[in-house]
Amino acid sequence: MFGPGNIGNASPAGEDWIPRKFRDIERYILELNASIALSIGPVVKRANDTLDTVNATVVTVNNTIATVTALSAHVDDTLVNIDSTVQASIRANSMTTAAIQSLVANPPAGSHVTGNVSATGTVTATGAVSGATGTFGSGVASTGVYTTLLTYGGGYKAQYVHVDGTMGYVPSSRQFKQDITPTTLDPALLTALQLVTFRYIDAVDNLGDQAETELGLIAEDVDALGLHWLVDYDSDHKPTGLKYERLALLVIPWAQSIEARLAALEG
Repeated sequence: MFGPGNIGNASPAGEDWIPRKFRDIERYILELNASIALSIGPVVKRANDTLDTVNATVVTVNNTIATVTALSAHVDDTLVNIDSTVQASIRANSMTTAAIQSLVANPPAGSHVTGNVSATGTVTATGAVSGATGTFGSGVASTGVYTTLLTYGGGYKAQYVHVDGTMGYVPSSRQFKQDITPTTLDPALLTALQLVTFRYIDAVDNLGDQAETELGLIAEDVDALGLHWLVDYDSDHKPTGLKYERLALLVIPWAQSIEARLAALEG
């Protein structure tokens, strides 16, 4: 068996040494090729396997790049769609300033507000206005009330305004009263009242000398006589007005006293 480094060790005897050397070299080369093939083969195989792995990795990377590219395109398309969807939603659910101002100036029929509504300007209604309560700090005026005649039949009542601004009437039925006790009044109270003429300050401010001269009583004077039930008071209990319709109550004791005097004279 020949191996590298033992050329000619097994050459047949008696041959010429030169041809023998050539044959030894030839055998050496053949054996060397086989040895190289045995040594290099696994390396080549590993290199080929590595190349196969690299190629597979390249394919995977290319596939991943393609997937990422497709995903990026899909994201771009989605963003475009989101933008158009959002814009469409904004257009469908938004109002311009002009549209809002138009709705405020001309609310649509059937409009309903569940919370409080405040207005700093004038509020005008061409139809009926209804509600449970209402407060008007500077006054209430109705030309319709002024021109309405109550001559169409049925009962009617005197209307009063409470010191807190509430409007209503004062009932006289027994069902609303308690501690009912017969009483009398001094007939002289009727003659103690002092009638005066006067003009209202506001009327003079507005009309000057054309302001009307009025006839009546002074609330403070009536209060001084102790006739509190004839006087209207404000929230500080200061006299502000009179219940002129109650003056008729003073006529009762006055008429009774005259009747008694006549009876005494006739008797």
